[in-house]
Amino acid sequence: MKNLYPNLNALFSGHFHQDWEEQSLPPDEILRRYLADASLHALSLALAELTVLLSHSREERSLRSALLSLGCFYNLRADGMTFDGWLRRLQMKLQTHCAGIR
Repeated sequence: MKNLYPNLNALFSGHFHQDWEEQSLPPDEILRRYLADASLHALSLALAELTVLLSHSREERSLRSALLSLGCFYNLRADGMTFDGWLRRLQMKLQTHCAGIR
């Protein structure tokens, strides 16, 4: 999975890793910082990979498994979200951010 989606792996394992909660930052702030720090190229590649991932499955179990294998340990269900919903929200944020800096 990491080889198929290297940019998503960098996002998730680098920002939502096992110890991410120790940073005491909410998920939206972590994502905001990623968007501010990453290059347009990296963001565009992550967006493309996310689009492919979402086109393969919308089943919660599959998406949860994919996120775990990509190093994402954010328990989004604790925040009342579904995996599909959170990933689609992430997709929209990436699209909006990329469009705004082109």
